[in-house]
Amino acid sequence: GESVREIVRAVALVRMAALERDPQSWKMRRELTLREPAIGLRFLGVYARADRVLVDALVERARVAAGGSLSADDEFAIAVAAHSALGAVRAAIRMHLVGAYDAPMAVLLDRAYALL
Repeated sequence: GESVREIVRAVALVRMAALERDPQSWKMRRELTLREPAIGLRFLGVYARADRVLVDALVERARVAAGGSLSADDEFAIAVAAHSALGAVRAAIRMHLVGAYDAPMAVLLDRAYALL
């Protein structure tokens, strides 16, 4: 099966495609969150919950594949791999939003993953 990192990348590419299809909406949302910190915090909360759901799903997927149980070390390894991959995703999105690179999002994600 796919690695944790590959699964996070696949999910991120779907999200990034939305960003690339509608950059004006993302720009307006970013400006709004900068002007209204409370809204920015709500967005962060939504993303944190989405990250938690993804990590929990990855752990459950591994648990099922292992026949119903995982050691604490295995769960920890999955969580660390997923959260580090999600950090790379956030860095790639941030670099795209600030215009740091003239490259497609998938290329920026690959560059971020190479730094892990």
